[in-house]
Amino acid sequence: MISAKAQHLPEMAAGASSPENNTQARKKKQKSMSPTSATSSSGRIKSQKQHPPEPKPPLTSKASSSGRTKPQKQYTQKLMPPLTIGTAAPVRPPLLITPLADILQRAIDVGYTSFDISDRYADKDFVAEGMYKNIRSEYYHVITNALQKLPSGNDVWLTVKGRRDQVDDILKQLAGYHIDLYLLQDSLFAQPPKAHEKVRNWGIENPSDSDIKKVWSQECPYKFVQLQAKRVDMVRVLNEAGINVQVFSPISQLRGSLTQEFKDQVMKFCIQTYILNTPHTVTNSIVVGSQFGASIAHNMNILHSCLQQQLPCSQQDFSPVLQAFKEAVDRTTGSH
Repeated sequence: MISAKAQHLPEMAAGASSPENNTQARKKKQKSMSPTSATSSSGRIKSQKQHPPEPKPPLTSKASSSGRTKPQKQYTQKLMPPLTIGTAAPVRPPLLITPLADILQRAIDVGYTSFDISDRYADKDFVAEGMYKNIRSEYYHVITNALQKLPSGNDVWLTVKGRRDQVDDILKQLAGYHIDLYLLQDSLFAQPPKAHEKVRNWGIENPSDSDIKKVWSQECPYKFVQLQAKRVDMVRVLNEAGINVQVFSPISQLRGSLTQEFKDQVMKFCIQTYILNTPHTVTNSIVVGSQFGASIAHNMNILHSCLQQQLPCSQQDFSPVLQAFKEAVDRTTGSH
């Protein structure tokens, strides 16, 4: 009797193959050639998960068709909230503490989690050293006391203006909080301060038009800028270069008798232009002043309404606002 093993030998020697042999050969070939497959206990080929490729380093720039270098988005730890509350308030005692505290509490109650802070807001008209220290200390006390009253789980964004040598002192005044954005009065192309464990981003406050126009031809080390809302063209240039902008003073620099309807239109323009219609690589914020305390909740309601409706307004709809902003810019440039 010939064994089963011996029966197959002539066929294999003669080069013949059965369907069963073909199947086994294909499996062996697939296993030897494919690094991403394995044979299960049932004999079937099962795919193994591909290991993800090594992450590429983040791109900071790319060349456009014109040959210029176009910065791309630098992703930060978190995004700026669309509305920021300013903390400038009357500073003459006893007007400083109670009104600002009330305004901040009102802002927190309606959902603000982003605060614009500067001890310059607390030293106006107080040149004497002793008086300045007292007012400054009270100002930071009001700020930190308000932050501690935020509902648990709310992620706070703190924007602070100050000099390079003030960082540690300001952090001490803020009772251990991190600073999300520290704004300097400097050139957009100045060397940033050394990395600080409690400062997440460095930025520039209100840079000049000439500096802004260079961001397409020079490498800008800053990815955040605070700029007046009326400087519409300059905000657009910064955004297209991948720089995030906090726009401030949407109302206070406009002249004339401003009706509530017109103020609302200004806010809608800012929300559509600076929040909704921006490149996906940037995140902007609108800084509204605390001196207009009555509008704090109203502005937040306008924001929510605009975000829900996506505010499909044309430039023609906003022509009065654009004209008012142009006049404000002309007054500024004409004064120099």
